[in-house]
Amino acid sequence: MRHGLSDTRLYGIYSGMKQRCYNPNNSHYKWYGEKGVTICDEWMGDNGLQNFILWSLEHGYNENLTIDRIDSNQGYYPGNCQWVTHSINSQKVLNESIISQLNQASGHFIYKSTEQLIIELKKSCSKSKSARKMLLKN
Repeated sequence: MRHGLSDTRLYGIYSGMKQRCYNPNNSHYKWYGEKGVTICDEWMGDNGLQNFILWSLEHGYNENLTIDRIDSNQGYYPGNCQWVTHSINSQKVLNESIISQLNQASGHFIYKSTEQLIIELKKSCSKSKSARKMLLKN
């Protein structure tokens, strides 16, 4: 590669984002590209990789963190991304999965706090066999 960055972790993260968003053959495409998740022009243009790396280094990147979209319904762009630990990212994914299940079981659910999520989950589990099964699975 002409930039000489292909062996870096940031290049791997950048490449993974592009694959998830734009390659229908990628195993994660159904959760990203198929749902309309894209990468901003600033990170996709001629200097996209360099712009992404610069943003990353200026916004807390380190080897122990992973990229996270603050609003998972939106794409990868500077105002919607942050660097978090794997455990925080995993907890966020679990919360979003639970919220999705609550929405399917009881209509529109607006997440306000983890405490509220637990209360709503308990209510749903007391009413729904599928919600109890989902909770046990996670």
